[in-house]
Amino acid sequence: VVRALGRMPSPDYVPTLMDCLAKDSSENVRIEILKLLGELKPEGINELLERFFRESSFERERLNAAVALSKLGDSRCDDYLSQTLTEDPDWGRRLSALIGLRDRRDKDFQVPIRAALKDEHWLLRKQAALALLAAREPDVLESLKTYLGDEEDDILQAVAEESFFEGDEDDEDEDEDE
Repeated sequence: VVRALGRMPSPDYVPTLMDCLAKDSSENVRIEILKLLGELKPEGINELLERFFRESSFERERLNAAVALSKLGDSRCDDYLSQTLTEDPDWGRRLSALIGLRDRRDKDFQVPIRAALKDEHWLLRKQAALALLAAREPDVLESLKTYLGDEEDDILQAVAEESFFEGDEDDEDEDEDE
């Protein structure tokens, strides 16, 4: 039901979602609500998400609240996400943390994302490469050169398909040289 609400064209249901977040007894429902709120990015929910992050006794809820906050551009849970990305033994949790940090453009977030280029799981390496390419930092190609020979076809494809200079028509001559 939560996912179906998220497909509706009007965000008039956000107050209902927030009410369900506070009252629903199912951890899975609350997690879906947190994910949806992170996607919708409604205004005025940062405090609720931060409180939910602090007070929840369920790690999955805390992680999804932190990801939603980060997607809203709120930095209160960034240390938690960075630590999860670099230290958590569960690759799914590391991937969620990467999703939370990947749209941030501050150079501080590139440190854990660059570390994820060496992750044992191929999907994290692929998503880290894509996140760095999307950040459009000048030195990112140098960091990614070693991954052009990665044993995982998906990573090679991700690095090869994404053009660092895509859309920069002003630098067309420079692009050809590189």
